[in-house]
Amino acid sequence: MKRGARLLILSMVLTGGLAAGLTSLVLYLRSSAIDLSTLREPITRQLKAVTGRDVKITGKISLGLSLIPTLDVEGMQIENEPWGKADYFLRVGEARIRVHLMPLLRGRVEIDSVSAKHVQGHLESDGEKRRNWNLLAEAVTQTGEAAAIPEIGKVEFTDIKVDYRELGEKAARFSLHLDTASLKNDEENGIGSFELSGKLNEDTISVSGQTAPLFTVSPEQPRQFDARIEISDIQLSLDGSVKFPFEEFTYADFSLEAPKGFTAIASSLGVELPDYGPVQIAGNITPFGEELHFGNMTAKSGDSDVNGFVIVRMEQPLRLRGELRSKFMDLDPYLPETPPTEGRIFSADEFVISFPEAGDFRLKHQAEKLKVFDQEFANSEIEAHLNSTGLLISRMDADYAGGRLVNSMNIRPQGNDLVFGLNHQVRGVDLIALIEKNDWPNYAQGKITAIFEGESRGASAAALAARLNGRLFAEITEGAIPIKLSTMLSGSIKNLFASFKNMFSGKDMEAAIECGFAGFAIQDGVAGNKALLIMTDKAVMTGKGDIDLRKEYLNFRLSPRSRDPELINLAVDVEIEGPLVAPEFRLNKGSVVKSVGATAGKTALGVALGPLGVLLGAAGSVMTGGNAAKVQCEDRREKVYQDLQKTGPWPELQALE
Repeated sequence: MKRGARLLILSMVLTGGLAAGLTSLVLYLRSSAIDLSTLREPITRQLKAVTGRDVKITGKISLGLSLIPTLDVEGMQIENEPWGKADYFLRVGEARIRVHLMPLLRGRVEIDSVSAKHVQGHLESDGEKRRNWNLLAEAVTQTGEAAAIPEIGKVEFTDIKVDYRELGEKAARFSLHLDTASLKNDEENGIGSFELSGKLNEDTISVSGQTAPLFTVSPEQPRQFDARIEISDIQLSLDGSVKFPFEEFTYADFSLEAPKGFTAIASSLGVELPDYGPVQIAGNITPFGEELHFGNMTAKSGDSDVNGFVIVRMEQPLRLRGELRSKFMDLDPYLPETPPTEGRIFSADEFVISFPEAGDFRLKHQAEKLKVFDQEFANSEIEAHLNSTGLLISRMDADYAGGRLVNSMNIRPQGNDLVFGLNHQVRGVDLIALIEKNDWPNYAQGKITAIFEGESRGASAAALAARLNGRLFAEITEGAIPIKLSTMLSGSIKNLFASFKNMFSGKDMEAAIECGFAGFAIQDGVAGNKALLIMTDKAVMTGKGDIDLRKEYLNFRLSPRSRDPELINLAVDVEIEGPLVAPEFRLNKGSVVKSVGATAGKTALGVALGPLGVLLGAAGSVMTGGNAAKVQCEDRREKVYQDLQKTGPWPELQALE
């Protein structure tokens, strides 16, 4: 045998022997793990230095030596923050870490796998800046400098229970129980995949997706990820980048589908939401310092749609601001349903309104069409500000019935009551359009202008009405009232108003309104009439009385006087009295002025004026000249302006002058 062949055979024998010897050594070391329990104290001391928390290990610590050494720890517990209420922050029943030996000998840590069983965690916050889980971020930084994170091939957890509560709460707000949670690295493709499943409170939850593998990185290096999350019937998709340890997104595109809405899952979390049907939301999230920007947002619920942006400042107290737009927004599903109280307008049920204990929320919303209480508005604009001191709606404007509604409102808590303030303006609303929208009898036409301001305090609508202080001025211009003879005077006065519809049949059948206005001063729930005047080219009507909102009772008298000697010579005052929900209309017999001479002969006996004729019609011309009518209108308007201004400066009223 040649010398070269002999050397080759010898090398093979030596190599085989060495391999057999190493294999035997590995098998021996694996079956004979080294007990490190005696090093429990220095190990826990080192773990405290890393986490900043006291760490206890109550069970066995062992190290199995092989090409992939394995460290097993039983009964590890990380203590809670001193201000926390839970007995501990994290408890692990069993944990195992497997490390590749050869890279370790060269000074590089490559973790083959990390696994744990029976993990219990308690997350707590004081609602301000303190959170007991901050050690997750602190563990990867050293005095602000980036700390390397080893490569991890696989992470597997089973039986994980985590709950969350804020200090002062008796029970946990959220409870998460995961049967399994894993993160695995595909070495061939360089992609990591993650998966978990379990329950959030009583709702099933599953998460799956992909991310860059956990190679050595610093907290400043973002990693790509995508995730699919399902909670009950809700699906959430995320695609973006995140900085370890998942404390800050660099960005994320998201889409959310809730085919059955949020009602069920919100209820399981202790929050009651109305059932407004399927919801779709999409957009992106980008952090800027302490802020999260939700941009390019689109949302759809039922027939409603929203798009725009929202900015959330994550530092405590939480701050949120946003600008949203809609082509159509239906607010009816979001408004609480208050069943009417029989025989009353204002409910005595106490309000259920919660203001945030901490936080500041500002929102602007524009809608081409807005639906509220089955009424549709156009080009609405809302600007609202909500915090612990109350709700301020500085702008709540919309087009309605050919005019514009301009409103502002503030609500603030005071003890068990709400202090409520409202400024309301109606600008140029078309009366015919208003009548058609509400399916009312068609008894007049014209443009309506009105201004109201008031304030009150109470815990229910009835209490607010009873304590209301304010003032109201309303005016109609460019108007007319039908005077068609259509109803027998002997008919029920309650039924007269049912015949108003479709009474316009031409100019000769209309009484043109030269001026019409009313003013009320409201004190402690009683609206006292300061003036009521409607003057047409046929008649004049004045009124006096009050509206008691405390008792929900109306007491009013309307006094018509004719300006046209050709009309039937009959002037009848009408008394309107009774509960607001069903007042009674009565003719005041003492005010009837009977016709005499030729005037009576010009009309058929038994025929009376139509409904508005009863109010606006009949005897004794008050004035004859157009200039005199104009003077009377101006004088009475000036007087009501002065009377209302005595209750305090009213710039909006001055603007009408």
